[in-house]
Amino acid sequence: DQSFMNFNFGLSTGNQFTLGEESRLGYLAAVSYRSTTEFFEDAENNFWFKNRADASIFELEPDRLQSGDIAKNNVLISGLAGLALKTKKSKYRLNFLHIQNGEHTNAFFNVASLLFDDVRGVRDNIEYTQRSITNAQLSGKHTNEDASLTIDWTLSPTLSLIDDKDVRFTSFEISDTGELIIRASSFGPPTRIWRSLEEINLSGRADIAKKHTLFGKAAKLQFGGAFTRKDREFGIDQYFLNVRGVPSVPINGNPDNLLLPQNIWTPQTDNGVHLVGNFEPTNSFESYSTLAAGYISEEFQITQRLKSILGVRFEKFDLFYTGQNNQGTVVLDEEKIIDVADFFPSANLIYDLNESGDTKLRASYSRTTARPSFKEASIAEIFDPLTGRIFIGNIDVNPTYINNYDLRFERYGENAQFFAVSGFYKTFKDPIELVAFEQAPNNFQPRNVDEATVYGVELEARQGLGVVDAGLSEFSVNANVSLIKSEVTMSDVEFNSRKLAEREGENIDNIRELQGQSPYLINLGVTYTGQTNGWQAGMFYNVQGKTLEVVGIRAVPDVFTVPFHNLNFNVSKEFGKERNSKVTLQFSNILNDDIESVYKSFRAEDQIYSFRRPGQEISLGYSYSF
Repeated sequence: DQSFMNFNFGLSTGNQFTLGEESRLGYLAAVSYRSTTEFFEDAENNFWFKNRADASIFELEPDRLQSGDIAKNNVLISGLAGLALKTKKSKYRLNFLHIQNGEHTNAFFNVASLLFDDVRGVRDNIEYTQRSITNAQLSGKHTNEDASLTIDWTLSPTLSLIDDKDVRFTSFEISDTGELIIRASSFGPPTRIWRSLEEINLSGRADIAKKHTLFGKAAKLQFGGAFTRKDREFGIDQYFLNVRGVPSVPINGNPDNLLLPQNIWTPQTDNGVHLVGNFEPTNSFESYSTLAAGYISEEFQITQRLKSILGVRFEKFDLFYTGQNNQGTVVLDEEKIIDVADFFPSANLIYDLNESGDTKLRASYSRTTARPSFKEASIAEIFDPLTGRIFIGNIDVNPTYINNYDLRFERYGENAQFFAVSGFYKTFKDPIELVAFEQAPNNFQPRNVDEATVYGVELEARQGLGVVDAGLSEFSVNANVSLIKSEVTMSDVEFNSRKLAEREGENIDNIRELQGQSPYLINLGVTYTGQTNGWQAGMFYNVQGKTLEVVGIRAVPDVFTVPFHNLNFNVSKEFGKERNSKVTLQFSNILNDDIESVYKSFRAEDQIYSFRRPGQEISLGYSYSF
């Protein structure tokens, strides 16, 4: 069957009215609907090992190979409504947002489990996931008569829901005679899964800014506080067909054969297929976190050309967990698993290199953190039916702390022209990485590594082509290029495990890349903006370098993403006396590149870990404003 074309439409409106002599009331409302379909032909999800017994064998050996077709239909509906009231010295805003998303996934795979039991078969997946987010935000801004004092505050509750309404996947093994059968094997039985996640987020903040003079020069003092509480409840129910008392149950192409009397388990025979509830305590948990923060900063001129912004932020973060493992040996009841209180200083120096102020030199330092998510800081074992991967939480994972050092030269020109070059250096304590399991390469867990460093340079430029020829004044080029080097010192456990799986002639060092950090990023664009004819166009290219996606261990090789060369083009034309009609034509993935991740090992051919062929996309849009 042919799927319907991708389409979307939206409607928005807004206006404002005068209330009295000094107040205005405004409103806005918007609604949108989007339906997109993706089809990935010959998609792959595979798992490979190094040979465990012979270090002279370089080529990787397949554990589980899965290839087939995946179809996804994604529908997104969103609505926004808001009111704004502006008085002489205050602004108030009240906004409501709701986003509803439904995603249907259907897939058919050919599967081979080769390393341990050498079986082959087919698998069907039918999935439906519903997501929603509802947010309300009330905010205000107040100033005094001369605007030297400003107070900003915000209160915002958010409800997020994710429901896998009914995930179904059915695996049939192909017997030696070519029959489709169900039996106990590494394929896993036909299974149905229901999953639900509910998260409530309550947050509030207040910021105060006071303009004043310091050392006879203009300065600004800022301070404030914030509090956030997040509560998450997660649960999974699942059932599967179990084969008992017989080697296998033949299907022979007809699933109704499961219901034949001789194939149904009974207490008398104790043979056949029966339905088994598979509740796993580890996959039902409750968790909540609280974050209380306060900060103060001072912005002031040290000299006529040198400005500084100095500040410090205090954060108290606590994470609580309720749940247990499947064996019942670990039972947590509102256990505080993270309890940290930290100061995060920052310092920025900005120096004007000329009197006009269009050329600046910036130097900055800041300390930041990256805390584990609810999913990462858990004991849950979450199975992805589409890829066969299992995410295993780590209740002992710690927050990451980062020291950031930056030096930047920038120059501004006419017509939004811009040039900047930056150097940066970052140190990480306890960075969180995704690591594979030695015995089960489809199992992944977030783990801390002791420390890492990241350093590099970044170039940004935006230049009109009128400097080349006056006839090109409506064209401009944009570039953003980063070259990055990352280094992680392996733990003794990781280093020793890699040495145990070292190939002949290989010399493993205890330094490697940081997981998730690309060695380079390139974004290039050429744009055209007609000043009088209503035409606009742009060609955009971006790519990032080979990136460590999953950290291997012992016989499990590292997984790296392959650079995806993304080239897009769009052109639009405005019509009408008021230019209130607009037609847009877009071309995506012009190079028809593939999204791919591969296993890499010493002197071995790269093997596919994940493969998707997104194809090319053409879209046509029309908008009208009134």
